[in-house]
Amino acid sequence: MFGLFFSVPCYYWNSFESSHISPLFIDEMIRQGYNFSIHGSANLVNPPFSRVVFQRVPKLQVNTPGATTYDRDQRITHDFISALPRLKQKGKPFFSFLFYDLAHSYEYPKSMPKRFKPSWDYADYTRLNNDMDPTPYFNLYRNCCWLIDKMIGEVIKQLKKEGLYDHSVIVISGDHAQEFNENKKNYWGHGANFTKWQIGVPLLYRIPGEKPRKISYRTTHYDLVPTLMHDWLGVTNPIEDYSIGHLLTDKRPRRWQMVGSDIEYAFIIGGDTIVNKEGDGAMDVTDSRLNPVTNYRINPREFNAAIQQVNRFFKK
Repeated sequence: MFGLFFSVPCYYWNSFESSHISPLFIDEMIRQGYNFSIHGSANLVNPPFSRVVFQRVPKLQVNTPGATTYDRDQRITHDFISALPRLKQKGKPFFSFLFYDLAHSYEYPKSMPKRFKPSWDYADYTRLNNDMDPTPYFNLYRNCCWLIDKMIGEVIKQLKKEGLYDHSVIVISGDHAQEFNENKKNYWGHGANFTKWQIGVPLLYRIPGEKPRKISYRTTHYDLVPTLMHDWLGVTNPIEDYSIGHLLTDKRPRRWQMVGSDIEYAFIIGGDTIVNKEGDGAMDVTDSRLNPVTNYRINPREFNAAIQQVNRFFKK
């Protein structure tokens, strides 16, 4: 979420939070008179997105009522759809954000039919082990994503009904991925490593008048803000002034991509090699499947350039 809105690594979170630095992306929309409609199924207080990412958004609602995750996901869908006529009537551009939670919580409603079978009814973490068949657990996740997909469909349908779809930029993505032991290292969920199974997310980027196409080169969370700032907000500053990302249309390799926080982070480099810095300061290198790479030789010039890139937004 931090990288998505600030376009710099989460390495800066603590510094930005203590300094009350708001995302330039949101600051620019405020300057241009945008209205905001922010809807979080999970609360926006923990993690403190409300005082970091959305600190300047007026009348921010930090909690959504609802007894279950599904109830809250439905509620934010309804709240956004209900807000559309008002946003349209004001005649100003608007930015909306819907933060769904079903794919994170795995709370699939018992009353709903399951599209993908066999499927667990709930996430029973006590059953996870390196030798189990992940299919029922993975299908629970897929079913949760399916419900979110249906709700996104309702949103798009209403945008079309209000005559807004043809004039809207729509972005669909995730803050992280979920691993289902694809590497056979007994890792499940997220936050445990930096392989593609935990950091690789889909990105659907719909712009008015553009025909659908698929790109296969790597893009990152850091690329979205510069693309929106450059292509839609009219910002002419060099991207390097405020971001470590690129335009989404830029095919240059995203080498030395930084992921993680200020405590534990990694660089993803050529061939998806992972150079991982642990919380205790130790460093290790693995391949894309978390197998140790012995006798790995880091290019010191590239490594130094990557470190300088990461730190260049700190004041000297």
